[in-house]
Amino acid sequence: MADLPLRDSAAIEVSEMEGREDMALVRPKPLQAFAALYGGAIALLITGLQPLVLGQLEQEGRLTASEIGLTAMAELLMVGIGAAVAGWIFKPRYLRMIGGAAGMVHALASVAAMAASGLEIVISRAIAGLAAGILLWIAMGMIARTSQPERWSGSFLTGETLFQLIVVTTLSTLVVPRFGANGALAGMAVLSAMAALFSSLNLDNYPLLVPQHAIPGSRLPMEPLIALLGVFVFLAAMSATWVYLDQLGAQLNLPATVVGTAMSVFLAFQVAGGASATWLGSRPPLLPVLGGASLLGILGFFILAYAPSPGAFLAGAAIFGFVWLFALPYQLLLLVKVDDSRRAALQLPAAQLLGSAGGPLLASFLVGDVDARPAVFLGMAGLGVTFFLFAWSQRRAA
Repeated sequence: MADLPLRDSAAIEVSEMEGREDMALVRPKPLQAFAALYGGAIALLITGLQPLVLGQLEQEGRLTASEIGLTAMAELLMVGIGAAVAGWIFKPRYLRMIGGAAGMVHALASVAAMAASGLEIVISRAIAGLAAGILLWIAMGMIARTSQPERWSGSFLTGETLFQLIVVTTLSTLVVPRFGANGALAGMAVLSAMAALFSSLNLDNYPLLVPQHAIPGSRLPMEPLIALLGVFVFLAAMSATWVYLDQLGAQLNLPATVVGTAMSVFLAFQVAGGASATWLGSRPPLLPVLGGASLLGILGFFILAYAPSPGAFLAGAAIFGFVWLFALPYQLLLLVKVDDSRRAALQLPAAQLLGSAGGPLLASFLVGDVDARPAVFLGMAGLGVTFFLFAWSQRRAA
């Protein structure tokens, strides 16, 4: 009996998923869902803040250009590692205490960075990334245990993107011009401390993700591992192109204002993509949706690489942003379909973040000082490989 999860009877239901054996799922109350998802949004906030915060730290002489890349990669890698390790070493119990501790470590790491420079900032942001990974594990743990994980995932990604946009706009217009990088770090610390406070509202325990026919502690079968590899390749393809968007615009002789507008268009269509996936849910067939997203993404990349006009470049950025957030909830749904224990779904953040860190690293070996198109070609190839891996994983699971 010691291995049975502690349960909140008001928050857990038993549902039969597509004819498979019964599994305990969660039905969080609004405040419980908000607490978990807010922590996940804080964990991913840095993905939108890195250019602002790290760029300001460089302007203040506290980071060199090379240390910017090191800091960004270290934090993203540690978020992915933190989410993966949390899934391996923690059982889904005492989540309020774990989330509170992770939120406070995340906040203190930002405070420590306020008095740091150089390698000290790299270390502090790596520690923040590890704590963020735990917060993300808690959020994804709730999403993966719901009866409609693709809808929850779409809602979370859409809300998280809007949250990033609000925070970036506030810090860039009101805080950083007056208080510099430390103002942004202080703001991040406050938001992280709020995540620690809100964790007291979260479910304290989730049911264990082990269906009746599975052996507790057993390794994942090949099918979900292939699907997770597809997630990794997808995010590597997307991030490899994203980090060179400015260079692509310059290569096409586009004004800086057009590239800046393209980034705003990209974010706006990310929100549209996430909202569309949330609205559609699981109604459309899974593989055609993922295949269509890959083809549409390849088209968007091609337009970005050879845009004949500013309008075409903006159209490519719109397609790029839409596909990125539209596809992610369906990738989660695929993981649930090929692994009914949902343990693979808990590793989704790790695969996504490691792919986000690995894509730019691989692209850096391919691009030149005057030609950024190899990053786009890498992205196009990656989208093709992604769909092949997704189709293979579902065929093996059939």
